[in-house]
Amino acid sequence: MQPPSEGQLSVTSGILNRLQKWKNDSNSGIFKDKSEYPTLTRMSYCQCRLKIVFSSIFNEFGWKHVWAETSVDSSCFEGIFKDKSEYPTLTRMSYCQCRLKIVFSSIFNEFGWKHVALILDRSDLFSLIVGKNLESGLRKNGLLSFVRELDGNEEDSKCDQFLKDASNYARVVILSVRGALVRKFMLAAHSLGMTRGDWTFLDVEIVTGSYWGEHEWENGDELDADARKAYESLLRVSILEPTSASYHDFSDLVKERAQTFYNYTYLDGEEVNFFVGAFYDGVQLLGMALNETLTMGGDIRDGKSITKLMWNRSFHA
Repeated sequence: MQPPSEGQLSVTSGILNRLQKWKNDSNSGIFKDKSEYPTLTRMSYCQCRLKIVFSSIFNEFGWKHVWAETSVDSSCFEGIFKDKSEYPTLTRMSYCQCRLKIVFSSIFNEFGWKHVALILDRSDLFSLIVGKNLESGLRKNGLLSFVRELDGNEEDSKCDQFLKDASNYARVVILSVRGALVRKFMLAAHSLGMTRGDWTFLDVEIVTGSYWGEHEWENGDELDADARKAYESLLRVSILEPTSASYHDFSDLVKERAQTFYNYTYLDGEEVNFFVGAFYDGVQLLGMALNETLTMGGDIRDGKSITKLMWNRSFHA
């Protein structure tokens, strides 16, 4: 059997394909193409006009110099912030999604896996970006044998058919889909006899929490027993969160302040989001750089110089 052509295997997201076009077109907007959105009528503002509004304000008051501040980001989407000439003051304080393909490639090399299938949910932004990163990296390394996109909003996701198609090309399947769909796929795999050790499944759960969707096997229904058995064939890739005593103290303090100042109570077993710690580290690091700048008699409006003080250093928050 000959593998399908690339066009048959993957329906590339129009959003990602047009990112570069939008960035380079000063007057472009997501919905500007009337041939693609012929029935769209705007009843509100358009964000693409914000630059015109700001320019008008600056011209009105004769402002010629705008403060370029330091940016601190706690995540990374490959390509979006990669251009250092465009984002010279960006400092990453967290994981980089573009490294996921390196992690997966290391796993495949460790076990000698040469043929990999990828199923991704194009209706979920996180799953789409992760999936596209993996697709690019695995294809470059010659490991990707099959890729399919699906719309996770459809009630009938046809998980069993996707798995049957994938099984013709690979015995290692990456599920870059929302949490609820992971369970559906694993239950479908179990019913197809694909959870007996001949196939391996992988998914990505960067951080746990209701915001990111439920990724666990337990759902409180009659399928829990099958789901639990099926998940024995699932290898999950996630962030290794700190386990030190100081981090636990920090988490307790965050929960206390959340209740005191924002009337938010963490549920039993709910952990402090990983990004909270990343942003906290970012503020700490920025404060250190600002203090050093003032001590040296520097200009706190010089974002590039402050950023350089933040890079390549170790610190304890």
